[in-house]
Amino acid sequence: MALLAGTTDPHMDVEEICIRHLGRLGDPIAMPVLIDQLIQVLEGRSRQSVRNLKTALVQFHLEDVDELHAALQHPNRRVRFFATDI
Repeated sequence: MALLAGTTDPHMDVEEICIRHLGRLGDPIAMPVLIDQLIQVLEGRSRQSVRNLKTALVQFHLEDVDELHAALQHPNRRVRFFATDI
């Protein structure tokens, strides 16, 4: 899927657009990619904003919440906080 590949594009605007559209689609296959992007943002390894990732992730269905399990056990407490918040 091109949107998944776009989340690692060197152009920040392409990343942002792909993240937004993946959230709108709500396809469970995209959730781990978005969670990984969220972790990168929280650890300072991405230029994206927490708000963009959080907005994308809250659009998924409640049935997909199991994908957040790894983030809820992450060693970084900010990751755990945002996973809980989402």
